[in-house]
Amino acid sequence: MRLVIELSVFEQIPFASEQETDSERILTAHLQRFELLANKLDGITAQRVIMILNYFKIAFRHLSKNSGFTAINSIGLASGMTAAILIMLWVRSEFNFDRFYADNDRIYAVGMKDVWAGESVEHFYTPKPMARALKTDFPEIQTITRVDKGTGFLLTCQDIKLAKEPGVFVDSTFLNIFDYKVIAGNPQEALKNPNQIVLTKSLAERLFGHSNPINQTIRLDSTQVSTVSAIIEDIPDHSFMKGSTLSGALDINGKNRLFG
Repeated sequence: MRLVIELSVFEQIPFASEQETDSERILTAHLQRFELLANKLDGITAQRVIMILNYFKIAFRHLSKNSGFTAINSIGLASGMTAAILIMLWVRSEFNFDRFYADNDRIYAVGMKDVWAGESVEHFYTPKPMARALKTDFPEIQTITRVDKGTGFLLTCQDIKLAKEPGVFVDSTFLNIFDYKVIAGNPQEALKNPNQIVLTKSLAERLFGHSNPINQTIRLDSTQVSTVSAIIEDIPDHSFMKGSTLSGALDINGKNRLFG
């Protein structure tokens, strides 16, 4: 009962005041509209809403009278929240990097550790015969593939030329390890020959429009003519293969100008 009496008295506190600034008068007008809506509710609920509206007005008046202090705190709060969100997005991206493959817990990248000028340096580059040696010396390895990432391809299709397109040369076993969604073509046969090429969906549309690109030819770097053997979904940004096309190469036991 005491709560009802106190709220009834509090309800009589006028919103308007002669000392109010223009911004406070605007806020008061909005609060009065909310008050009229609140009065249509049942007694206790209406009184609680009016009390909360008055709290908003008191808080606004306090913040406006201490504008410098309010600005410093607001900027600090906004900066802190922005930094926290950016850090969260970065951590999420790191944890999700190349985790969308079905067997991501069984896929490993082989690298090397060297010593340069007395300092240990790690990088993911290996000699060409490494794949064959790993396959021979470690029978527990089920599948292995090599990836040679260049600086970008020049792709030519009739009158269309696309320069610096990201792409890689890979072994025929590549799509057995990295299970990208294949839209068209046979993933088991897509990279069997060194003159085959696999395009992402968006790149295929840029080159061929809405026509069927399978078995169409593309000139690669103005020298090699490659046949489109499959189309895959666009590769996500959080992948080491982001946006790449796949150009076929021989198996690890074969030899060509790329892998040796």
